[in-house]
Amino acid sequence: MSQAHEEEIAQLLRRGLDHYGGDEVDAALRCWQRVLELDPANADATDYIEAAGREPARGAEAAASSLNERDRNLIDEALRLAAGGGLEDAYRLIEGAAGSGALDLETATVVELLRARLRAAYARVFDAAARPRLAKGPDAIARHALPEGASFLVSLCDGRNDVADLVASSGMDAFEALHNLKGLLDAGIVSVET
Repeated sequence: MSQAHEEEIAQLLRRGLDHYGGDEVDAALRCWQRVLELDPANADATDYIEAAGREPARGAEAAASSLNERDRNLIDEALRLAAGGGLEDAYRLIEGAAGSGALDLETATVVELLRARLRAAYARVFDAAARPRLAKGPDAIARHALPEGASFLVSLCDGRNDVADLVASSGMDAFEALHNLKGLLDAGIVSVET
């Protein structure tokens, strides 16, 4: 396979994830189906299509899933939650499995699809110019068992730093920073001013 061919496939996979994150499922599926036209054995495209709840349109050469029953049930439950609007619940469920280090390719695919959808949802919640500030005092915050990333973000939420600055200063990827910030917002620890 040529370098240009591989780059086109990589672009189509990324574009599909972007569409999926923007809740443009049909456009995402078209990108991933095009990948399968170019490379019928592409496991990423197959997994993305299946994780979106569709069957890939390819021949009988498709390999059977190697998931065990526990992993299959976990993925099915996460997809059920996501379909019902519970993207964060679905992500927490899959994230718990990821913490055990036992992620297979299909589960990792579902994680990436959920992250793409959540990233789009967080962009609607947090304007890059919004300025998070603490909504609780130090004693009230101390009662929360905050993950390390969230604790660091709390120290940055002074009402002067905007969301873009927080993400850049956090040392986390944008998704993790926004995910933690959303958790702080939901817990009432921070408020966001625009």
